[in-house]
Amino acid sequence: MSPYFQEGLHSLKDLKEIVSIRGYGMMGGIEMKMKEKPGKAGFQTFKHCYDAGVNFKNTGDSLIIAPQFICEKKHIDEIVEKLRTGITNYSKS
Repeated sequence: MSPYFQEGLHSLKDLKEIVSIRGYGMMGGIEMKMKEKPGKAGFQTFKHCYDAGVNFKNTGDSLIIAPQFICEKKHIDEIVEKLRTGITNYSKS
């Protein structure tokens, strides 16, 4: 599942607020473009993604995503879709 998960994360690279996407196995990190002060973009993105239905850890302006190890492709698709929605909503705010 990890190649599928990594492919899904990297499909978000077209979003303008994302600086970089990194990952290894079933863990990924998305770095957001800094907004006004360090950590603000990460926290605001976290809130928009939470409202969209996906929860993760934000550290500064980086988002840490690690789905459950028993996930299936449909779960990864849902996570990526909700990440895209949350990040898109953040960029509109």
